[in-house]
Amino acid sequence: MKELKSVKKVFLYFWLPLYLASFTLSIFGSLYSYLALHIIFKGLFAPLMALCAFLQWNGPLDKSFYLLQAAYFGAWVGDIVLVFQRENPALFCIGSVFFLFQHAMYIWLNLLPRGKPQKATPWFGVHYLVYVLFYLAIFLSNVSYMLKTVCTIYMTFLGTAFVTAVDKDMANKNKHTAMILGYVLFIVSDIALGFDGLVLKYGALVDIVILGAYYVGQTLILYGNIPEKVL
Repeated sequence: MKELKSVKKVFLYFWLPLYLASFTLSIFGSLYSYLALHIIFKGLFAPLMALCAFLQWNGPLDKSFYLLQAAYFGAWVGDIVLVFQRENPALFCIGSVFFLFQHAMYIWLNLLPRGKPQKATPWFGVHYLVYVLFYLAIFLSNVSYMLKTVCTIYMTFLGTAFVTAVDKDMANKNKHTAMILGYVLFIVSDIALGFDGLVLKYGALVDIVILGAYYVGQTLILYGNIPEKVL
């Protein structure tokens, strides 16, 4: 056990520089059209999240851990596919399927108990309005019925992941707040991605919003899901 902790500590020294490189160089590659750079470092992000979960995990590797790993597999494939979605909008649908899988894993994860629960702060149902906003945006968008169908299904899963995160009873309120903020940023990233790729074609600068909000959101969700140390 001590040897494993030592190995984990060594890997953590390498993890942070790689994480920062993935974060910055993927955005740089997208902004300045260095496709290979963008693919390599964006493709590195989800595996780094999975590795961080392993390195930081406290306690036995239970169902929560494996659901989180499955979620990052979906994110990894989705990240690679969505690199090309501007050139081929059909890839937007394929990438959405893999991120839908990630959100399905997140929903399952959110429904599992975590530690000694404390009642979540009531939102009085306001968070359910996210569904109304999603469906209204899709209805008003000028895209094909096939894309509207894909987006409706995807946004239903994303909205449910957000709602179940808000309703989740967690012992650590800081982690709960971080998780909720992570989903909010994920939503911001996906809305920007949808409008950029399918509707308004804003251009490269919107990648700062899409990728920045996505990376920070995924990191906060990971932080919220790492279990507390057992004393």
